[in-house]
Amino acid sequence: MIFYIIPFIFLAILTLIESKNKLNNTLKNKYFYYAIALFFIFFIGFRYEIGCDWEQYKGMFDKYNSMTFVEILKNNISSKQKLQEIGHIFLTSISQNIYILNFIYSIIFSLPLFYFCFQLKRTYFSLLISYPYYIIVVGMGPMRQAASVSLLMFSILLVKNKKYYRHFFISIISSLIHQSSIFFNGIILGSSLSKIKEIKASKKN
Repeated sequence: MIFYIIPFIFLAILTLIESKNKLNNTLKNKYFYYAIALFFIFFIGFRYEIGCDWEQYKGMFDKYNSMTFVEILKNNISSKQKLQEIGHIFLTSISQNIYILNFIYSIIFSLPLFYFCFQLKRTYFSLLISYPYYIIVVGMGPMRQAASVSLLMFSILLVKNKKYYRHFFISIISSLIHQSSIFFNGIILGSSLSKIKEIKASKKN
């Protein structure tokens, strides 16, 4: 457990420096920020037997390990159990072991999170707040849900900047990983469009 405190202390130090407006050139340096993001990608991606769904994903991977994508898809359709999303089936089929699968999900989870936080005024404070629960519990827990939530964060920025086609594309990717994202992406887009209509209506009046 001590190992998990180290990144928290590091982010706390960066937050303190950020609040004092010191070393701004270093903190805002994109390569420095990339290095921190890369650390967390490996930190999350190469965990072992950690997370509430680890055994479930490990068992699922062992079951589909020797199958091709088409074979997994047929098995999934013919199964009486809940259907798995095509995106997850595809990622499982191209992964040689559970670590590669977990690493891929770590990338999908981490990059939108770090991009989202970079857009905020207090970038490192945002990461510090995210660390105890969002990164440790969610990011290092249910892989698919964590990846989908981070993609939703990216979708919020896209809709905010009125990049609806990109939002639609990200929504498709997110829904292929976890179906629940369809509902939440709809809320994000719907709330944005309703605000646009309100603004246009107020301008006419």
